[in-house]
Amino acid sequence: MFCTRCGRDVPDGAAQCAACGARIAARPPAGYAQQWTGPAFRLDPHRLTSGDRITGISTLLLLISLFLPWYG
Repeated sequence: MFCTRCGRDVPDGAAQCAACGARIAARPPAGYAQQWTGPAFRLDPHRLTSGDRITGISTLLLLISLFLPWYG
């Protein structure tokens, strides 16, 4: 299982995340008929590393350069 707040791995059956203290919702049993729907993922820019930021900016610049006239 993964923590929905910090994204770290949490052992099965844990009541809360050891890293951030967030409460962990219990998963339904394996044969449960209803589909499990956890909370939606939210991007937190403060958690991005400098490598993630450089990669994102480089990708954005590459996408923009594809539409410029000198590329082709």
